[in-house]
Amino acid sequence: MTLAPAQAPGLILAACAAVMASAAPLAAQAQVRTPSAPVSEAGRTAPAPAPVWRAVSFSASAPAQTPGGVLVLPASDAAALEPRLAGLEPAVAEAVRRAATAADFGFGERKTLVLRGLGDWSAVILAGLGEAPDARAWQDAGRAAARAGLDETGPLTAMAQGAGADMAAELATGLGLGAYRSDFHQAKARKRPAPGPALVVTEAAAAAQAAYAGRGAALVEAMAWARDVSNEPANIIYPESFVARAQAAFRGVPGVTLEVLDVPAMERLGMGAILGVGRGSERPPRMLIIRYLGPDAPEQPVVLAGKGSPSTPAASPSSPAPTWAT
Repeated sequence: MTLAPAQAPGLILAACAAVMASAAPLAAQAQVRTPSAPVSEAGRTAPAPAPVWRAVSFSASAPAQTPGGVLVLPASDAAALEPRLAGLEPAVAEAVRRAATAADFGFGERKTLVLRGLGDWSAVILAGLGEAPDARAWQDAGRAAARAGLDETGPLTAMAQGAGADMAAELATGLGLGAYRSDFHQAKARKRPAPGPALVVTEAAAAAQAAYAGRGAALVEAMAWARDVSNEPANIIYPESFVARAQAAFRGVPGVTLEVLDVPAMERLGMGAILGVGRGSERPPRMLIIRYLGPDAPEQPVVLAGKGSPSTPAASPSSPAPTWAT
């Protein structure tokens, strides 16, 4: 995974690991991972879990229904639902209307209703937008729908006709954010099939694709990267391996520079608090400074600082994950 900054012109991320933290990253969706390799006590860095993303695309028309697929229908009320039912089989569309009425769905923000047995769909998910939905409501609807269908692996079709490019892009962003899984080290994750692609249907497909690529995809991958390093156990992510993952993720990204302070460097700078905390673990502390300078970056950058600490001095395989604060 290679991380790319979104659209902040000037940004500095400081992460100390003993004291350590997460940084920002690009394009993502629902994922399946293979477990990381074990780490020797000599300090060999485990590779990051290998994700298999649900590829996201946009189209002005819905594809032919694929048996076992997932259909997402966001709407603010019954009237707003109608344009998104228009291309469905009449029997499926009528069943959705009746189910929404029978369940007194209401179309409230972040509400979902999962319907099964409709046509060849594995699941039809109604996602509420609430009244006068804005960009956040569309993102939240995508997130809620993804969580409701988290175990579905068939191709996903999300209807966003009439919503405009920006809202369709926010829906796709929410689908990626909600599809994150933290069970990548569990045995069952090794047997989970890779998810099918996600298609967002909107009349403004090209503009929605551009909006998603410029912002939404970066948010999704940044979230996934930060959660991954937070969810790893302390024998996998500790100061040195955290730094190594960040270096690998940002390698080759334009405008990004990384600086790493080891123990001697921090001693020269008088960073006694970090060094003192670091004595609680056999893993030596690190300070990681990530600088991103985009076009027209201001002289005074935005600065984000965070920290995390290995959970136990031994950082054994049974230890819980590092704790984080930003």
